[in-house]
Amino acid sequence: MAAINYMAKRGWVLDQTAYGVKGCEELQYIMKKMVKSDDEIMYGLNIYGSPLKPSTNNGNDTSDGGNGK
Repeated sequence: MAAINYMAKRGWVLDQTAYGVKGCEELQYIMKKMVKSDDEIMYGLNIYGSPLKPSTNNGNDTSDGGNGK
């Protein structure tokens, strides 16, 4: 749930949960975010190996998710 809370602080909303998709015993979280411009899409996201760069966050975010690692 820490990941859900992390994303919620950045404007994302839990839209749906899916359990047992394709026969797997796992819970998947579907989240959505309403943005005014495409520049806001990557705010708060750090995707390993992604060529996309997160937008400037004015110091309101930490790359470690706030856990100090």
